[in-house]
Amino acid sequence: MVARALWALLAALRAGWCLLPQSGYLHPDEFFQAPEVMAASVFITADTFYFTSMSLDNLYSTNKSSLIDVIVQLHDKMVVTPFNFLSYNLNPHNLALHGTHPRVTHFTVNGVMLFGILHILAISAGFKMLKKYVHQLMLVRWCYREPPGLLVHSEGSPALLLFYFVPLAFLSLFSHQEPRFLIPLILPLVLFSASPNRAVKWKHLIVLFNLLGALLFGCLHQGGLIPCLFHLEQLIHSPTSSSHPQHYTLLFAHTYMPPRSLLNIKKTDVHVEVIDMAGAGEETLCQTVEQRASNFTCSDCHVLIIIPGTVTATITKCGVSFKNQTLIFPHLSMEDPPQIPVLSSGNWKSQLGLYILELNRDHQSL
Repeated sequence: MVARALWALLAALRAGWCLLPQSGYLHPDEFFQAPEVMAASVFITADTFYFTSMSLDNLYSTNKSSLIDVIVQLHDKMVVTPFNFLSYNLNPHNLALHGTHPRVTHFTVNGVMLFGILHILAISAGFKMLKKYVHQLMLVRWCYREPPGLLVHSEGSPALLLFYFVPLAFLSLFSHQEPRFLIPLILPLVLFSASPNRAVKWKHLIVLFNLLGALLFGCLHQGGLIPCLFHLEQLIHSPTSSSHPQHYTLLFAHTYMPPRSLLNIKKTDVHVEVIDMAGAGEETLCQTVEQRASNFTCSDCHVLIIIPGTVTATITKCGVSFKNQTLIFPHLSMEDPPQIPVLSSGNWKSQLGLYILELNRDHQSL
């Protein structure tokens, strides 16, 4: 109780100190230092409570806890998101779990996929600007035909190009490259392309590209994951499950990481187990499925496998059977794209869907 009161008092003092009028001279950096530290403390505290099992109840559960014990416990479990981002992504083994890509994927594929003609225009402007600077530097150095003051003249803003290509180059250092990582770069790219001479003649192409992109990324790509989670949430919290508690094991494979909050389950809920297999290979996936199928621990246990339609052929090789299956449509997995001949056949809907397969307790080889 004493530790809780001390924590609240220190937080109130810090907040009040930031709001009090300052007397005398204060450097601008020092003036903004307290709010910045306060904001960082709020974010770190929120991330620590959200991503770990720590809570105010177990942090101050005993009256014997001293302030030093509380500080040590916070230091051991503290979550600093930028630091965790760098430490995780700088480890090649961690990135290999999500799939590895060539270093030029952002530059050659993802940039075009997200920004279309704007990415191409930025590359073209960058090469033209670089070529002009190199040419003028050569003239000054070897030919002395132009004074150095004439070097700074080019179409567009070099600073905006740097704000686009420098983060792009930094993100390209990581071997796992997804298009969504480049989304924050849309701001400098749009500002650079806002010149009427550069973008107006491409207006119709830009509009068409964004309409197709909205259909692909807004409806089709991984589009069945959220409806699937809503369906599973209704299944888990159905009146039958509420009156007779049942255990559910949800195994996701070859989908994006499922947001557990949509299942409306608590971290301490032992009746629901979520397993994210990410992009596991056939051998690892079959080994996990067979292990779960042969280890039913109760009569009310359910094992549900959630996979794209393009991966169902892999599951059929695992020697298990299913008693129920639900198809969520549409769902397109760019990591496991459907084959064109299959799409042209009558079985195209199964390739553009997300399956929820329930393992049969008395499974037999298919």
